[in-house]
Amino acid sequence: MVAPPPKPTEFSLWREALALGVGLAFVYFASRFLTFQLAGWILRGRHLLGMPPSFSNFSFTFNHLFVFTFFPAVAGGCVASHVFRRRASEFVWLCAASVLLYKILTFHTAHSVLGEVPGLGPWHYYFDGDFLIPDFRTWEEFWQQVAASPDMTRGMAQADYTGPFYASLGYSAMAFVYRRFIARCQ
Repeated sequence: MVAPPPKPTEFSLWREALALGVGLAFVYFASRFLTFQLAGWILRGRHLLGMPPSFSNFSFTFNHLFVFTFFPAVAGGCVASHVFRRRASEFVWLCAASVLLYKILTFHTAHSVLGEVPGLGPWHYYFDGDFLIPDFRTWEEFWQQVAASPDMTRGMAQADYTGPFYASLGYSAMAFVYRRFIARCQ
């Protein structure tokens, strides 16, 4: 006799692991690819409406990193919670938070013979905005700016480590809200 399939509310380790893996994959995909796409669409929309930006594409993206990572992940968390209905989706933020915490704890500040360099702590490096990155027209200008601009390096570090953290917060928050409130009403 064949056992019936488990009910959606029963605990199943492989289903929880699958939900966690899908959540992590979505969070890192969204923070790496969707962030820059969404920022580009908004900049193009502003330009089409006759409001040309007074800042570069990278400055705009990095200064609004929270918005461009958190809200797409909220939408992804809603869809994934509807499909999987697993509690592991609520804990996706722990993985991204542990990676970011590791980077913060192992952050080395720049030292000088003349003293401490102000304002370059890990909090500023991974969470602060105020990016001043000029626009470029050719790849040669782009690579010159990457080599010369500490803001570009800091922005990419935020996109690599802080962006997934923001996205995982949105994803996990929506998974929590969906499981606790929305799924109970259905």
